[in-house]
Amino acid sequence: MVNSHCARYRTVLDGAGHFGDERTIIEATDAEPEVVEALVENYEESQLEALRAALFASAIIVIIALFLSRKLPTKRVDEIAAETREAEAALALDEDVP
Repeated sequence: MVNSHCARYRTVLDGAGHFGDERTIIEATDAEPEVVEALVENYEESQLEALRAALFASAIIVIIALFLSRKLPTKRVDEIAAETREAEAALALDEDVP
């Protein structure tokens, strides 16, 4: 019985707009109080499950990003260029000395 009411009032809840308005919106319909309570409980649990899933997905993305960022350079490009110039200059000096 509750599942049929869930489907019936789902469109009403989808347009609720604000979290916590679901009880007020459903009470404005012709539903019995126990059906209202069951629908609100079902809706709140669904919201919590969606939040948990979103947080889990975010954590997975962060872990993957940390794994992929391990091989990023630890020096700035201008520091690497300066070291390269110094190394080339040192090699040029070594080649000039007999």
